[in-house]
Amino acid sequence: MRSAFHFAVVILGLCLSLVCSSGAYAFPVTWTLSGVTFSDGGTATGTLVYDADTNSLSSWSVSVAGGNTGLFPPITYDPSTANGVYDTGNPTTIGFLLLINSSTRALRLPGVSTLSDAGGTVAINLASGFQGECFNCSPYRGFTAGNLVGTAAPNITSAASTTLTIGAAGSFTVTSTGAPVAALSESGALPSGVSFTDNGDGTATLAGTPAAGTGGTYALTITASNGVAPDATQNFTLTVDQAPAITSAASTTFTVGAAGSFTVTSTAAPNAALSESGTLPAGVTFVDNGNGTATLSGTPAAGTGGTYALTITASNGVSPDATQNFILTVNEAPAITSANSATFQNSVASSFTFTTTGFPTPALAMSGTLPAGVTFTDNGDGTATLSGTATVSGTYNLTITASNGTAPDATQPFTLTVQAPAVVVPTPGLTASGTLLLGLLLLLAGLVAQAESPRRE
Repeated sequence: MRSAFHFAVVILGLCLSLVCSSGAYAFPVTWTLSGVTFSDGGTATGTLVYDADTNSLSSWSVSVAGGNTGLFPPITYDPSTANGVYDTGNPTTIGFLLLINSSTRALRLPGVSTLSDAGGTVAINLASGFQGECFNCSPYRGFTAGNLVGTAAPNITSAASTTLTIGAAGSFTVTSTGAPVAALSESGALPSGVSFTDNGDGTATLAGTPAAGTGGTYALTITASNGVAPDATQNFTLTVDQAPAITSAASTTFTVGAAGSFTVTSTAAPNAALSESGTLPAGVTFVDNGNGTATLSGTPAAGTGGTYALTITASNGVSPDATQNFILTVNEAPAITSANSATFQNSVASSFTFTTTGFPTPALAMSGTLPAGVTFTDNGDGTATLSGTATVSGTYNLTITASNGTAPDATQPFTLTVQAPAVVVPTPGLTASGTLLLGLLLLLAGLVAQAESPRRE
């Protein structure tokens, strides 16, 4: 056994001289010798720091005392007097080895399992033939009892961000290392409906269904502590996605010839992109502002008065998209488009139609005196009718007004002329007896004229 022990010392000493070194490591664990005794009654106490990620001992201080002090005087193995190495290739038979004075004296502590970042308690493998202490490998004393108890400062090993969605159940597991197992806690405001729970096993659960209106980014701090300094902290970002909703009104009104503007607003996380479908009046545009709002603006062109049915859509990659049926009303001041005069005939039924443009449909009114028998009627469709049978000839000066609530009203001076009836001279019609009578009258007139004429002497 002592020969094998010496061989192991030589092999591990070669490892020390060629490849083993110490340094700063990400997950060091402090291992403490607990209840370690030798076959001669001696004891071993102290600590060593091991990093399983780099397979390196970074510091150690192990003292042996008691027992056969004549053969094994008390000594402390530390970096000033001894080299240290841990061989993971055969941990149950080799363990870690501390050498002093060029292998003059050696201490080997094989465990029943490998040392790891998880820490915990690892028993010394008393069944191994390669455990104990030797002085030039003769004499030799083995271990009769003992454990290595590992304590490690905590470290958070899970990602530093996650995403949940409003209205959908979600969960994220925070993980950590450390010995003993770390307790996990969180600071920072959580969205309504979401909670943070320490599971008591070095993990925690961030879970829940974010409530409506909680979309956004939440800056949290997660802390892991197990009594071994330092605590581990992690800046954690919780993003809550929210499907878009359009929050602005579903209608607006512009006026022809006047600049107008309307802002479309939405809620969403991330911000929604806004788009519009449907025909816009000339002079009006729809622009997505890139911040969850859009602007409908411009100066509607002449003749574009009316109602425009549009569809506005908000999308941000979170289903479902939001759509809104939107009504754009373009008001247009009235204008009278018919002629400004008309002529009626006295005693003859006549009619004239007034026409307009504008939105809403203009109402028509007339002021001034109409001739007897003539009336003015608003038809309720943007037209009016002047009609009837005038009985009094003359010229009538009227004013026509069109109004629809959009300034200015339209007015038109209008002249109605009522012409008098034409004078008709009847042409006599002669019958046969009348013709005979006329002939006799003319003959009689000729005879009288001849009788009264002076005779020539």
